[in-house]
Amino acid sequence: MSEYFDTNAQPDMANINRKKANVMRPVEYQNGEAFTIRNVRVMPESIPAGFKALADMSPFESLLIVDLGGTTLDVAKVQGQLAGISQVFCDPHVGVSLMADAVLSVMATNGMRTSHHIANTIIEHRHDEAWLRQHIHNDAHYASLMAVIREKEETLKQRT
Repeated sequence: MSEYFDTNAQPDMANINRKKANVMRPVEYQNGEAFTIRNVRVMPESIPAGFKALADMSPFESLLIVDLGGTTLDVAKVQGQLAGISQVFCDPHVGVSLMADAVLSVMATNGMRTSHHIANTIIEHRHDEAWLRQHIHNDAHYASLMAVIREKEETLKQRT
């Protein structure tokens, strides 16, 4: 949503038009056949999640849609029957990738094999010391990973 709305909660038409232009170009298959996308509608990604509920609501009611994504926290207050979007809030610094990015950085610094899958698996098992010790043999690597996980966990707790 931070790319869809400007600071006054109005659609950012320059950004929206740039996204449309990016999608509306000829597409060719490997065998040379082509097609052109003729129409594109750009919407903030989290709002369609509320379409069904909004359709059954009066325009005098509203729905709060919260999207905690990988890198952002997006919140929108949408009027029933999609009569309008009355408020939006975007925080580009809160997202679930905060911890994963930190774990990836520590792994790379320590020369460990890295991938988002491995980092997320370590985070998922952060309370299972036996599992972690079975997969992280170096004590210094284990200590640095656990330190950054605790630090980022605390950062996320402070933001709520």
